[in-house]
Amino acid sequence: MKKIILVLFVLVFASSLIANDKLIKIFSQAEQTGNVMDLMKDKEYRDAVDDGGRTALMYATSKGQVKIVNAILKALVAYKGDINVLDKDGRSALYYAVADGNADIVKSLIANGAEVNIVDKEGITPLLYAAFKKHKNVFPLLIEAGADLNAKEKNQGNTALITALATGKGDGKIGLMLVEAGADVTIKNSQGIDAFLAAAWKGKIDVLNAIIEGDKKRKVKVANPNAKDKQGNSVLIYAVQSKKIDVVKTILDMGADPTYKDSNGKIARSYANHLKLWDIKEMLVQAEADWAKKNK
Repeated sequence: MKKIILVLFVLVFASSLIANDKLIKIFSQAEQTGNVMDLMKDKEYRDAVDDGGRTALMYATSKGQVKIVNAILKALVAYKGDINVLDKDGRSALYYAVADGNADIVKSLIANGAEVNIVDKEGITPLLYAAFKKHKNVFPLLIEAGADLNAKEKNQGNTALITALATGKGDGKIGLMLVEAGADVTIKNSQGIDAFLAAAWKGKIDVLNAIIEGDKKRKVKVANPNAKDKQGNSVLIYAVQSKKIDVVKTILDMGADPTYKDSNGKIARSYANHLKLWDIKEMLVQAEADWAKKNK
């Protein structure tokens, strides 16, 4: 098994435009003996990178190789090497560990001085990357180490909270973890989407309820049942798209206008009808009737 792992690493290194025999040697010795102290005395070995600026530590973290990571870390600490070296994309070994979702390695890196708020060329921090990858196990470690909960990436201005909720199917557990840790729920991205809209869109009722409850303590109220993004999509329309009847009911009970038309001239019921959500459609029909009576 060890030989297979070593061969894989050699192939990875050899595939780079400038194969670095020092990196291969570090891996070989770390895998075989668990000790690279003698090699890493030499600054050339401590600073060895491939053509992408990736170090041996980065490769080891990306593959979840705890034994190799620990051997390299021990040597770097002993010889005052830099574990926050950045590759050509501006990413440190911590990014690679977060991407792999290995909490043990993330913990070791942080314990040995890994910077948790490094920003890569896209404006992405390790916490943002963890939110995108949906690795729940590394969040407590990053948060405890002082990760900036409200850092925004450059492309759309998403925070870790918006990223966790809005990408893919969304992750309510991560979203709730971030809200409870104090993430700013008032921040909107470049499309005008905040955590409340994102939670409604992806049907994360626990996050919605946490934001609603949090409004009791906030000066700026976030849980607006008639909130809209920059394209004019209302939170109720987002809630319908979640296909979750409890989410739709929550927004309606808060006082959402079921007759509001978006930029396409459609009301929330139009989307329920299109998605064949008959229970939600029936709820919206009743909500429209109640709204008409209330606003005569």
